[in-house]
Amino acid sequence: MSAVINSFRHVLSAPYHWWLDKSERAGLATRLARSRAALQRYREAPNVPRIAVVKQDVNEDLYCCPRGSSPREIVESTLLRSGPVCLFSEWNSDFLIVTTTDDPECSIWQERATHLKWDTLEFYRSYRDRVPGRDYGQSRLAIDPASVDWSAYDIVISIDAAVPERVTRKFPQTRWCYYVREVKAPAYAAALERPHAGQDFVLNHHFRMRPVRARDHVIEFPYHLQSPGCFHRLFGLPEPDTSERRGVFVDHHTMLGLSKNERSAVAQFGPLSSVAPENGLLIPTSVQLARRTMEPEFRSRLLASRYFQITP
Repeated sequence: MSAVINSFRHVLSAPYHWWLDKSERAGLATRLARSRAALQRYREAPNVPRIAVVKQDVNEDLYCCPRGSSPREIVESTLLRSGPVCLFSEWNSDFLIVTTTDDPECSIWQERATHLKWDTLEFYRSYRDRVPGRDYGQSRLAIDPASVDWSAYDIVISIDAAVPERVTRKFPQTRWCYYVREVKAPAYAAALERPHAGQDFVLNHHFRMRPVRARDHVIEFPYHLQSPGCFHRLFGLPEPDTSERRGVFVDHHTMLGLSKNERSAVAQFGPLSSVAPENGLLIPTSVQLARRTMEPEFRSRLLASRYFQITP
């Protein structure tokens, strides 16, 4: 199974691990074409890994839909950001919401309240009973992690270590990966040193063009794992010619962090669009639900844009 992870890691990162000097830029199109062909061959091979993406029922980001939903239904159901879309559009991954347990390794989510002070523990727990804008809570969709046959998957990718060690150790052939969703949280720095109990690999949110030294359990893997055309394929839309694309779609948090001068610099590449409020004021989610990238208005702008900007 380590070979599966290593192959997955290699195929995802191979096109990007070089400095783009003049000679390398000249060969970029050829390298990109070869890498895409290699990726396609890998995806068509009989040993393509079976992947599940998992979040807890107190997680107010990403997807909110029942197990067995289609890739399109999963991405459309997002509560906030679009996330690792390619795991669904290209890899046909499953998505599950699991009941939040009291196991220490599954308490990373609490740091959003206890350390980052973004809201209260009660606010995050409230998503079990009611999702803003919907007439149900995530507990309606949540599954006890101990009730799942995880042997059906080669790789499980969870947000904030959603499956406890007492469960993961029963499935040693499955490779357990996780994001620490918030890179400012103490658990993120701890994860780079050593994975949380019951986990094998940490996905570090990065996708850098130059190889970096990292511990063996750390994989360069972005939260927004997306590729050209992934949304068009999901929604059954023709992909526009590159010359027809215009403007820059900017991630919510990235837009809020841009100064006026930086916005002007980015605007040289075309009109700016973002789900972030135009006045730059961040309204707490407990007061007003943030706009979603997958709302029809913003989705059409995203699909028509030439660039998608997100802070590394």
